[in-house]
Amino acid sequence: SSLIKYRSCCMAIAIIWIVLYHSNLSLPIGINVIQVFGYGGVDIFFFCSGIGAWYSVNKYKGEYCKYVKHSLLKIMPAYYIILLVWTIFLARVETISLKEIIGNVTCTGWLLGMDNQFNWYMTALVAFYFVAPFFVGLAKKYDSLKIQIFFVLFFSFLGIFFVKSNLLMMISRVPISYLGILLAKRIERNEIVVSSKLFICTVGVSACLLGLMLFFMLFNNEILWDFGVWWYPMIIIAPTICLAISTICEAIQ
Repeated sequence: SSLIKYRSCCMAIAIIWIVLYHSNLSLPIGINVIQVFGYGGVDIFFFCSGIGAWYSVNKYKGEYCKYVKHSLLKIMPAYYIILLVWTIFLARVETISLKEIIGNVTCTGWLLGMDNQFNWYMTALVAFYFVAPFFVGLAKKYDSLKIQIFFVLFFSFLGIFFVKSNLLMMISRVPISYLGILLAKRIERNEIVVSSKLFICTVGVSACLLGLMLFFMLFNNEILWDFGVWWYPMIIIAPTICLAISTICEAIQ
């Protein structure tokens, strides 16, 4: 499938999108909308991580510890190098306690509400690696579309318990990770991932959701953060973007 073949392209574009989001560039009205939604690059990463988790977990055939070790070794060395530089810099310009440093090293500080934490994303990614085998098990056990839709909705509704909490940023990404696992399962079975009609529908729904988010951004910005309106629409939008990127890359090739 082109989605697997060009997964790295999706992740590369996601990185550029995230960098643009965090930049101070002043873009013309209209084009700046792309920058505003740049945080969606994180959702693309979670979706792609779900795809990767399907293959990695199955590769280790239920050997939980080996899978987790393999996954952590892929990201933690680079993370610790960057964390070391960041910590030294922060210690020179501000102050950071030993407790906060340990929170960064263990990726638990953000969950515990500590200050001076490097990035919530690393905490979420590490947490995903620990629970991914459970998600893959669910995907493998049930073939019924209705049951899988139920699971996606169930994982989405978990956010109710984290309304107005920073943890909602992480919990709201669970459904999209699971969706990546489900699509990888279909790809491995050589099933049609998304039909042309369904893809057109998701493009239309994505456009409507982006419009709704822009509306709230202009008139009630708080609801975007408090109730996850920033993130839940990405359950549809991010996979649609990935499918579009992979389709374009395939056409160019």
